[in-house]
Amino acid sequence: MDKIDRVKKVVCYVTKMTEKELLSKSRKRHIVDNRRMAFVICRDILELNWTKIAKEFNLAIKLLGNKNADRIINRISVKEKKFFENSI
Repeated sequence: MDKIDRVKKVVCYVTKMTEKELLSKSRKRHIVDNRRMAFVICRDILELNWTKIAKEFNLAIKLLGNKNADRIINRISVKEKKFFENSI
């Protein structure tokens, strides 16, 4: 089992959801938040790039010119900024 699979399993265990739900295309708030948590863990702790994370989570993201990739990166950046501003 590789590290990303372990992250998926831990996030599913902690949030009490199935891996199928985590990897689904659902936009329900709790699923999106849990998915985002897995993305941040993969990026910050495992130090993976967005392309590798997208492949592992079956996201249809192209490197150049895809608005979805930009939205994901921007959303996470905005959330991090708000988190750090509130924690000071």
